[in-house]
Amino acid sequence: MSQPNIYFEVSFTEPQAHYIDVRMEVSGLNQPELELIMPVWTPGSYLIREFSKNLESFKVISAGKPVPHQKLRKNSWLIFTQNLENIAVFYRIYAFEVSVRTCFADLSHAFLSPTGLFLYPEGRLDLPLTVRINLPDYWKKISTGLDHYQNEPCCFYAPNFDVLYDSPVEVGNQHVFGFTAAGVLHEVAMYNGGMYHEEKLIADFTRIVE
Repeated sequence: MSQPNIYFEVSFTEPQAHYIDVRMEVSGLNQPELELIMPVWTPGSYLIREFSKNLESFKVISAGKPVPHQKLRKNSWLIFTQNLENIAVFYRIYAFEVSVRTCFADLSHAFLSPTGLFLYPEGRLDLPLTVRINLPDYWKKISTGLDHYQNEPCCFYAPNFDVLYDSPVEVGNQHVFGFTAAGVLHEVAMYNGGMYHEEKLIADFTRIVE
């Protein structure tokens, strides 16, 4: 398999209905087939997960035309890419479960758990990729451990899928503050306010880290 370029775009056209829209662009293809997989695991958890049950409206387009594909298993799709260099894959994720391992979206915010959101090419977790997050007008902030891509505020880079899958994202109007512990700058994102004292949290987090 050649090394294609991977680009994701995440949008929120219907957060009130708990949907997250994903566009995945794969360019530089040079192969007759491409299998895309949604993980059945998530970092820090040792159970089989059914993230693919939340995936809807899967379709593939190239040069404005539908691309043949078939669902192989509950969490994988085979795309027939003979003579195609670029494809765009579109799907939606139903996100209405609050946990550290699942995606959630409503009008107040969105939490993106990457293993339940981003497909990967079979056998190619090593590929680098970029992710763009399109903010609705009523949301102003993106919090994640991913590095910014070319200093763009809403575009991020991961050197491989393992880094992506270990980098959750909070999107909304969260309160953000930072602190330094063990010589490393940390950032905390607090959703929905709450009764907490920032200075006390910083002191507690610093003790935990150090």
